[in-house]
Amino acid sequence: MTAIELRDLRAGWRGVEVVHGLDLTVEAGEVALLLGPNGSGKTTTLLTVAGVLPAMGGSAHVLGKPVRGGSPRRQVARGLAMVPEHRGLFSQLTGRENLRLRSRGDRAATSEALATFPALEPVLDRRAGLLSGGEQQMLALACALTRRPRALVIDELTLGLAPIVVKDILPVLRQVASTGVAVLLVEQHVHAALAVADRCVILRQGRVAYSGSAAAVRDDPDVVEKSYFGAQQPTPHQST
Repeated sequence: MTAIELRDLRAGWRGVEVVHGLDLTVEAGEVALLLGPNGSGKTTTLLTVAGVLPAMGGSAHVLGKPVRGGSPRRQVARGLAMVPEHRGLFSQLTGRENLRLRSRGDRAATSEALATFPALEPVLDRRAGLLSGGEQQMLALACALTRRPRALVIDELTLGLAPIVVKDILPVLRQVASTGVAVLLVEQHVHAALAVADRCVILRQGRVAYSGSAAAVRDDPDVVEKSYFGAQQPTPHQST
């Protein structure tokens, strides 16, 4: 099942287009990685998928339904969850209170999410703002998982985290995808993210510079450098 489908998507802020004609699909059970330099349109894409921003052209479908700008609650109701760049936690609430709020008191869903992150158990009664960066990011992802999403979009999961924490947290996405969840990830730790991804799309100045399998990028690391700094000319075998 195609969980996320973007066709000739054009998106931006306040009438300024920053994403130009993006084609991207994410299947159920798949991890798709969206890469690109700062300002290339990655976060704009995720916010459009989540219904926070309206598309300026083309189409965006999530779980078989068209996305309408300004309708993030509708996307959540359909089965989409998002972990934003700055984690979206209530810093004055405890970890347990954050989970209870996001799960709407669903204890079973909270228990399932915590089973993915057993390291959170000892710190659940601390305020979220006092947790380490790694603990905050695990909590943010656990909060998203309490919604039992069918599609999950994540903006910079490992932002500011130590490399040893990155190695622990990114493989969780592979585990989440194995349950049938479609994962769309924006990530700065390129090589670590490629290790868990199935598909990779690289944006440069809002346009697709590469689209193809993550395995192909792992086998040829120069693809990333060429896509970031070279001509935007995907090879013939690449597809979304």
